[in-house]
Amino acid sequence: MVQNQINEIQGKLNSSATELATKTTDNSEKIQKLLNQVFQALEEMYYNSWLHREPPKLVDGGQSQRTFVYIKDAIEVVVLMIV
Repeated sequence: MVQNQINEIQGKLNSSATELATKTTDNSEKIQKLLNQVFQALEEMYYNSWLHREPPKLVDGGQSQRTFVYIKDAIEVVVLMIV
């Protein structure tokens, strides 16, 4: 009886670990694609700025120099990417 319960728990743990590994791999690929797109957009932005001899405009038409993010929001995004 106890051994059956242990086997059942072990099966659930293995299944959960497999599911998590699959989702993590899928999300890793999605994150890498997104980072590549962001990098490409930044390259284009800086190239155009250089070509037109203008300073790059990052946020709010170049008026803002920083973007602030709440830690809670950043953690929530990471959790959503993992799940």
